[in-house]
Amino acid sequence: MADPVLTPEPFLGGYAKKFKNAVLSEATGLSIVFVAEPPDGREELELALFEKFGLNLPRPGSSNLSANRVARIVWLAIGQYLILFEDCKGPAAHRVSAELQDTAYVGDQSDNWVALRLSGAAAEAALERICPVDVAKCAFPVGGVARTAMEHLGAIAIRESNDGFLLLSSSSSARSFLHAVQTSLNNVH
Repeated sequence: MADPVLTPEPFLGGYAKKFKNAVLSEATGLSIVFVAEPPDGREELELALFEKFGLNLPRPGSSNLSANRVARIVWLAIGQYLILFEDCKGPAAHRVSAELQDTAYVGDQSDNWVALRLSGAAAEAALERICPVDVAKCAFPVGGVARTAMEHLGAIAIRESNDGFLLLSSSSSARSFLHAVQTSLNNVH
C-alpha cells in the first residue's frame, strides 16, 4: 500500500479580498513557534536568539523584526514569546529547538492559529469596531502587540506597518474570525 501524501491546506483556502479602503487576506505560509525561557535563563535565551536568528527579545506589548525581515518575535507574557517566520521551508519548531537547544522551551504552534493580514486606510476603523484595544497609531505603534478579544474570540493583534495589521486567532474558529473582520470592514463608512 502506498503511503498517503499529506498536503497542507490554508484554513481559509487562501482567502483574499479587496474592500473599499482595505485589503484582507489570509497569511499563508506563516510558521509560528512558541518559545518560553527557562527559570533564570533570560540572558542565555536573549543571546541565543540574537546569534541564531538576529532577534532581540521584545518588551511587553511589542514585537521585534529580524534585520532580514523573515522572523518576528512577539511578546505574549512574562518569559513567553511567539516567533513568526514568513514562508519557512520545513518545520520551523525543529529548527528553532535545534538552534536554541537548552536555552528555551519550544513548541510548534503553526496549526493552532489562523492569521489574517488587514491593511489600508480603513484598517484601524474596522478594528475599532470589534476590538477593545486602542489601535490608533499614537497608542499602538508599528511593532505593537495586544492580546485581546474580537467579537468574543481570543485574538492577537500586531501592527506591522502604519496601516497594516497581522491578526491571529484560534484555527478552530477561523471562519468565525474571518466573518467578524469582514463584517466590520463592510460596516466602515
